[in-house]
Amino acid sequence: MIPLKFASNGDRVRIIKINGGNSFKRKLSEMGLYIGSDCKIINNIMKGPIIIEKENYRIGIGFNMSLRIFVKIIDKEENLWKI
Repeated sequence: MIPLKFASNGDRVRIIKINGGNSFKRKLSEMGLYIGSDCKIINNIMKGPIIIEKENYRIGIGFNMSLRIFVKIIDKEENLWKI
């Protein structure tokens, strides 16, 4: 389990844990991001916001927000069945 910010470009990840209050969790859920969500890292330059893709939508996540979202990298065999 790593913070979303440390995932690499092209990684497919699953959200495992969200550190934050109810308003932070609500904001993420309104964007379709909640525990168990799968997404793909589109652009992560490590200094600024991170761009992820979920269900053909691209979402920008701020640096500090991405440090409070913990993910695990999904292995390739699991991804084959999601295509």
